[in-house]
Amino acid sequence: MSPSNAQKTAKRPRVLIVSGPYVNRRLDLIRSMSGDFEFIAAGSDPSLAGVFKAAGVPYHSYRLARKAAPWADFLTVIELRNLIRREQPSIVHAFGTKPTVLARLAAPSAQSPVIVGTITGLGHLYTNNRTMTRLVRAIYELLQRIACKRSDLTIFQNEENRSEWVRRRMISKERTTVISGSGIRTDVFDPAKVPASERPKVRRELGIPNETLLVTMIGRLIRSKGATHFAHMAQSLYRQSTGLEFLIVGGPDTDHPDALSDSEIREVAQNVRLAGPRTDITSLLAASDIFVLPSSYPEGVPRVLLEAAAMELPIVTTRMPGCREAVQDGVSGHLVPVGDADSLVSAVKALADSTRLREKFGRAGRQHMISRFQLSQVCDLTKQAYLRLLAKKASGCGAL
Repeated sequence: MSPSNAQKTAKRPRVLIVSGPYVNRRLDLIRSMSGDFEFIAAGSDPSLAGVFKAAGVPYHSYRLARKAAPWADFLTVIELRNLIRREQPSIVHAFGTKPTVLARLAAPSAQSPVIVGTITGLGHLYTNNRTMTRLVRAIYELLQRIACKRSDLTIFQNEENRSEWVRRRMISKERTTVISGSGIRTDVFDPAKVPASERPKVRRELGIPNETLLVTMIGRLIRSKGATHFAHMAQSLYRQSTGLEFLIVGGPDTDHPDALSDSEIREVAQNVRLAGPRTDITSLLAASDIFVLPSSYPEGVPRVLLEAAAMELPIVTTRMPGCREAVQDGVSGHLVPVGDADSLVSAVKALADSTRLREKFGRAGRQHMISRFQLSQVCDLTKQAYLRLLAKKASGCGAL
């Protein structure tokens, strides 16, 4: 490395990205911003070390209890504090339900100059109102209030989540911003880039005839993601002899409070092909004709909707926050009420019956992704936030 390049590299602010088992989903963001910042990553899955090593990004794994575990969570805060002290990043940026609490509680005592959290959704604590869930949710919200006060900025992925937190006095609006989703690489999720041979190849592997319309869902086999609603829709449409096939890509999540039992999974499999977890998402979307996500899960902006829309698939999803941002009702897909089985069936059937409508919605969906959700836009907004916060700290103005 030449002296000039070494000097340039040395001047890049260090950013520690903290997330849970899916911290690798931040790799596109890291790669796109690596010219301006030096990144380090911390996640709860040790097996991701090789993925980050291949990307040239230092990776640290840490313990993260998935469920409420006060003592384990306290130890995680200590572990993250020690990591931050060792690495001395200019910015700590946490993503996810638990990491945005624990990392943002750890960072001030480690004297991190800038602390940022991205709320990627509200998580399973907001999917039911059982007594224990309400109790854990109250504790979580108390800790989030503290974490938000200790942070320079909290990023939301949709306006509805931000407005709700501000209304409930979880955070002051001045310390927030909205950056829509995590960004989608429309150059990768592009039907024009998929070889013509890929669609029949994937369909042969799945045992689905080329002439059959394939309705696909991508998501874990949990109730709030809509797996059972998808299966009931498939059963209803099979009874109507619509000539459709149905596919769910994603595996069971046995540790999740909403996990389907073995008997429920067998029931889903009666009318739906279960492909299990897959990494060839682009190819699977290219082999599909309609994308459905009957979710009641409170996400920021579901990534699978962005990927499906970028691949020019017409979409049927629910009127959940985040889903409404990704899909324009009557323009790129249909939005149906959460849990409304009849509306879900009618919306899918309307798309199945009209090639013209599927093509129209698909084109509009991709344009919506290009205009609003491209990775480059998310990176630009994130970069601007980082630089603004660093400048404020350098000038002694403190947080936003």
